[in-house]
Amino acid sequence: NSKQLGNRRENPMDMDMDVMAAALSTCSCSGLRRTVRAVTGHFDQAFEPIGLKCSQVTVLMAAAVHGPASVRTLAEVVVLDPSSMSRALDPLEREGLIVREVGQSRRNRKISLTEAGQAKLAAAAPLWQQAQAEFNAILGGDNIQVFNEILQRTGQIVEDAA
Repeated sequence: NSKQLGNRRENPMDMDMDVMAAALSTCSCSGLRRTVRAVTGHFDQAFEPIGLKCSQVTVLMAAAVHGPASVRTLAEVVVLDPSSMSRALDPLEREGLIVREVGQSRRNRKISLTEAGQAKLAAAAPLWQQAQAEFNAILGGDNIQVFNEILQRTGQIVEDAA
């Protein structure tokens, strides 16, 4: 017994469909997710020639800068929870790009780049530089600065409010 409202159906639980439709277009979280997908797609495309995703390049960069490092340390650097970081490391380990060095316990294992990982990261560097330059050009000089400032401020404000 739901009656049609344009392309939307009236919700049998009496939820206001107009409010929900408006929320889909004005929700900050949804908007941020759309932006993240678009930006990630841009960088993923840049790394296609070397067979990596931008998230994997980020993990390799973190391992290069902070390694040998624990999973927890790398997770903090790239803002993932440790279990997600551990899963992100699995394909990199299978491809021989990182090694999990045995520590005092499983929790104390240190992640390091292998020679293959260093070579892959060296191949990624100019691709990242090109993708970043293209992204900067797409947004424009003033906009890229504002974009980065808004990202940083928003993250800090939300973290401080939590």
